[in-house]
Amino acid sequence: MRNAVLGFVLIVSGCQTWGPTWSEVSGAHYYDVTILNRRAAVIESIDGNSAYPTYPIKIAPGEHAFVIGSPQPGWPGPNLVAGFKVDMEPCKRYYINAQFTNPVNPTFVPVVAYVEDIAGCKINVAQK
Repeated sequence: MRNAVLGFVLIVSGCQTWGPTWSEVSGAHYYDVTILNRRAAVIESIDGNSAYPTYPIKIAPGEHAFVIGSPQPGWPGPNLVAGFKVDMEPCKRYYINAQFTNPVNPTFVPVVAYVEDIAGCKINVAQK
């Protein structure tokens, strides 16, 4: 049993490795009290993948297509918006939120609410 668990841990840890450079995305609500009707978003999928071992979600830098969901209080189930694209810069964390049209309608637009630097991430610079 112990060997099976150890083997599983080695396989899982080898599936996804991050070098010194990566990007992150979060659906956590980035609070700005001056913006009304903005709520947290659920990152349903990135480039067709939907199982994430970490949160914030670590991804490779570059352009990615998202499916974003966000439940509106009083409406059954989440609304989904597909095809939201973001060009992720290396060593940056992106907060994606849902900007609702008003406080009662379930219609929203995904927005990048905030971008911050990731501590400990190193951008690879080509040497001349």
